[in-house]
Amino acid sequence: MALKAKNIDINEAVSVHIGPHIASHMTAAMFDTFSSGRPNRHRISVFESANSIVKQLNQLMPDVLLCYPSTMMRLLQTDLQKQLHINPKIIVLNSETLSLSLRQRVKDQWPDAIVLNLLGSTEGGVMAINCIQQHKLHVNEDLLIIEPHKTGMYLTNLFNYTFPLIRYEMQDQIHLFDQPCACGSSYQVIEEPQGREAAIFIYNDQTHILYVVIGGVLDRLASLSGYHVWQTKNGIELGVLEKECMDVNKIIKALEHSLADAGLHQPLVTVKFLTELNRGRTGKLITFIPLKSETL
Repeated sequence: MALKAKNIDINEAVSVHIGPHIASHMTAAMFDTFSSGRPNRHRISVFESANSIVKQLNQLMPDVLLCYPSTMMRLLQTDLQKQLHINPKIIVLNSETLSLSLRQRVKDQWPDAIVLNLLGSTEGGVMAINCIQQHKLHVNEDLLIIEPHKTGMYLTNLFNYTFPLIRYEMQDQIHLFDQPCACGSSYQVIEEPQGREAAIFIYNDQTHILYVVIGGVLDRLASLSGYHVWQTKNGIELGVLEKECMDVNKIIKALEHSLADAGLHQPLVTVKFLTELNRGRTGKLITFIPLKSETL
């Protein structure tokens, strides 16, 4: 649908995927599978330096760009943003939570591009993708069934006959809409996922802090290339790169206020400066790190 909306010929379009060089990773495997025989498909390792990624993007000039939201945050840093001369028509952000503020930053950078949020997993493949008219997602009901539950969702895939999954429990937090999509699609509509169970901090008094309580403040007040948030007994510790420009005191006060509004009693926020950020083996940024229950 997005390709048609932008009059892009799939056989001619230049597509670039910034991601892991791991064959078993779903996004990498799908990109390689459907790139067979097409010379205009390119992959850049997410572990390369930001300057190297920008240089390659400027050489390739992609029509379609696929990457993690955290990778896009790196590209939109002020110093790199000025060096980036690409004009993608479609941008697909996947595998991590896409915040509204980052979506807006992408639209500000490329006003004419279609920005798509893709919900996928190794177990279910592409489970849902944005409607091109709004931020809600269409579920890929031809190939799977998803059902929300208290701490995430159940996935039943309808295509894996070798190893079928029936009501497989996942941590993605989803909300199903009763009404059909305004665009006319008959597929089930869900709200954009707002994180996973692992991104919920639970404190001794049973206060639950969702990632949006913290991430919303950081997205609004600081244009960071990425960060870590460690849960502490009485609040959080924020880890940012040494080179980041930010008003530390303003960020601390805003985070403490947001945590208090969410129900945490007298929250304490500290900031730690880092030389690098920790990414998993697939290149995903490990953003929220909860305390183990025995240390609470």
